[in-house]
Amino acid sequence: MSLGTGRHTRAALPLLRPLTGWAAAWSLDRQRLWRERGITPERALAHWVAELVVRAVILTVCVTGLGQESLLRLFGPFADTVAYLCPLVMVVAISLALFKAPLAGTPAARRCARVDDVQTPAASATPNGVLSYST
Repeated sequence: MSLGTGRHTRAALPLLRPLTGWAAAWSLDRQRLWRERGITPERALAHWVAELVVRAVILTVCVTGLGQESLLRLFGPFADTVAYLCPLVMVVAISLALFKAPLAGTPAARRCARVDDVQTPAASATPNGVLSYST
């Protein structure tokens, strides 16, 4: 029984290929941080996990905060204003949590440029028959 030819493998490939590409790019960015800034891969992983946890907490607080009308009583006469501004602040916080670029010391796959076509220098023959490469 071969694992590479089954229908389950073919069904999983559209999911696995982008995930593998993301993991490779993320790993290369961890190595880049180690080389350029001296941030060890373990520390970069800790930065990534911490940033992920902060973003998840912000999203959770924003989503669950929509149902907390009892907290508005704490603001007394400003309860109406807070009730009006709360969804706006939550939308801004959710947008920042989802779309803000990672910090400089955090690895991110989006920093690794993807090259679809490998461009090789064009070869041309000189009058004496020797190939020369132009860049």
